[in-house]
Amino acid sequence: AYYKQYSDAYFGVTMKKQGWDCLRHYEILLSGSIPYFLDLDKVPERTIAKFPKKLVLEAMSLRGVPSQAEVKQALQKGRTVPVN
Repeated sequence: AYYKQYSDAYFGVTMKKQGWDCLRHYEILLSGSIPYFLDLDKVPERTIAKFPKKLVLEAMSLRGVPSQAEVKQALQKGRTVPVN
């Protein structure tokens, strides 16, 4: 069910928890979704150096994709945000 949720979605929300790097970011990619990485622009340059940061930030900026503020607000309310 965990991987199926990612494979059925365009984006999978991820963020820093204990640290910046974890398998979840790569699990989302391997499931065929794009990581919607909250605060990715705050990751130190040499951290998760092999992760496609620029490409993910570009995808998160596409028209119809909710802003980070919208996603954070939805998460606080336990909701999902549609991608138009």
